[in-house]
Amino acid sequence: MTPSHPSSCTALLDSGCTAHFLLANANCSDKQPTTTPLEVRLPNGDTITSTHTATLNMPSLPSSARRAHILPGLAQHSLLSVGQMCDSGCSVTFSATDVTVTNGSKTVLTGTRDAQSNLWSVPLNHTPPANLELKHTAHNVYEQKSIKDTITYLHACCFSPVTDTWIKSIQNGHFATWPSVTVDNVRKYLGKSDATTKGHLNQIRQNIRSTQQPEIIAEPDADIIQEEKCHYLYATTLETNQIYSDLTGRFPTTSLSGNKYMLILYD
Repeated sequence: MTPSHPSSCTALLDSGCTAHFLLANANCSDKQPTTTPLEVRLPNGDTITSTHTATLNMPSLPSSARRAHILPGLAQHSLLSVGQMCDSGCSVTFSATDVTVTNGSKTVLTGTRDAQSNLWSVPLNHTPPANLELKHTAHNVYEQKSIKDTITYLHACCFSPVTDTWIKSIQNGHFATWPSVTVDNVRKYLGKSDATTKGHLNQIRQNIRSTQQPEIIAEPDADIIQEEKCHYLYATTLETNQIYSDLTGRFPTTSLSGNKYMLILYD
């Protein structure tokens, strides 16, 4: 089934097209007779030839993503190539109800899924609102005005993994729909993260099984022991928390308050 919208004003996003192919009456600009016609094979085996080159009326798209070809032999609707947009640096995200094309951190094209054909349709004359931009609202609005800001923000959204781990996930295709998240951008723009460093600190006490002989300390006189004060430390913790403690060892000299030991506990 064909979309319910007028074919001259809309086009379908097609992942199988190698270029943008427009109807003869499609809404576009800069029509010029072509000197190198393209031959396009249709699904039924027929071949049709392009007659003109044109430019999409979508100023927010990169120039390489706006080049199109007029194919009078198209019977029903114009086709926009997903591959050509991605090759121009854009990202295309499909959902069950709509489609979004982003360039860096900005949304440059949106469309809807046609209820009758179940295909994703976009307008051929499209100027997106100026405020369509990736945002995160917490106490203040955080706007990504550059690729570096976008990479830094999305890295934090992933709980600040180690750079090598994030790159491997990107290479495996797990972030294909995330705008600007590519291996090259991560290597170029992702700086050192305090959250990553703090999340990978070694929390295991070192040298707890030392092979060195302990230092032998002479026992104090009995009268000194009687004068020592006892200090008790009580600590409780929830099952979900951790505490760390360390007995530093006997002081070489008794403190003014009569203490000889110190127990350090960190909650």
